[in-house]
Amino acid sequence: MGRISAALRQILLGGKADFGLAEGLSPGRDLDQWTRRRWRTYQWKQWARGGYGALRRLGVEHPLTWNTAKSAQGPWRISASAALRPVLANRYYRHLGWPEWAKR
Repeated sequence: MGRISAALRQILLGGKADFGLAEGLSPGRDLDQWTRRRWRTYQWKQWARGGYGALRRLGVEHPLTWNTAKSAQGPWRISASAALRPVLANRYYRHLGWPEWAKR
């Protein structure tokens, strides 16, 4: 995860430099949201069958964790769930050193 995060950080910084001077709506903000959701999807896939235990260790309540772990939805849909979004929030990405496109 650390190697992927470091490589992705370089790509995001390059994209921020390219789009940082653009006027109008920030194309970077959409890219930022998509990238974070894609990372949550990747993290969920890495946890695989251990997703329930991983969410419990991160402090998610039992019913929400159980419903998320046993969901028939795919990883992309689960990445926007009420269980994963707060746990892997923006502060998590700041901790990894990812740049932010726009303040929310």
